[in-house]
Amino acid sequence: MDQETTFYLVRHGEADHNIRRILDSFPGNPTIVLTDAGKMQAKEAGEEISHSGADLLFASPMRRTRETAEIISELCGGLSIVFDKRLRETDVGIWNGKSADEFWKRYPTPSIRLDGNDEENIEGFVDERARLAEFLADILIGENRGKRIVIVSHGDPIEQLHGIMVGEDVSTAMMGWSPKTGSVLRVEVPAGFRDEMIKREPSLRVAGPDDMLSV
Repeated sequence: MDQETTFYLVRHGEADHNIRRILDSFPGNPTIVLTDAGKMQAKEAGEEISHSGADLLFASPMRRTRETAEIISELCGGLSIVFDKRLRETDVGIWNGKSADEFWKRYPTPSIRLDGNDEENIEGFVDERARLAEFLADILIGENRGKRIVIVSHGDPIEQLHGIMVGEDVSTAMMGWSPKTGSVLRVEVPAGFRDEMIKREPSLRVAGPDDMLSV
């Protein structure tokens, strides 16, 4: 019988690009790492999750999320990590590696980026939402249903994952709360959530989990 599934949505700990106000999207600059404060945030997140227990751990493969997930894994008894590219940061195209402040001058509100910008290769939130919904559809099968699942990702993807889980549309999800670095948000979805999500997510493509890599 299908059961309620518990998610822990974790934004990565503070990384040095956050301090420097630099954008970093997939595949990411390998020199960008967690700060000392970010490592402490990841530790606190791991301790919080370990108190309730976790069964599965998924993470974006970018370095800051990888480091955060590894700290959480250690505190959760060496829980295996599955890295999935669909959990990656929003693609900022030609702005990758450039000033976040200049980017926000160009795109002052998130709503402008709903559909992205093909000329600047910026991923829109509609497309981002589709890959995240596909990820959820792929993992909420079989014995995974009813488990406690940790997802380590980035600010915008966490907003949209939360929106999918609570039934918000893409516009509402991106204009709501903004997760702080190292934050943990617990969300419980009811039995039958996967089927309902597939019905209401118009851009969802249910496909095999080809983007996953277990370690």
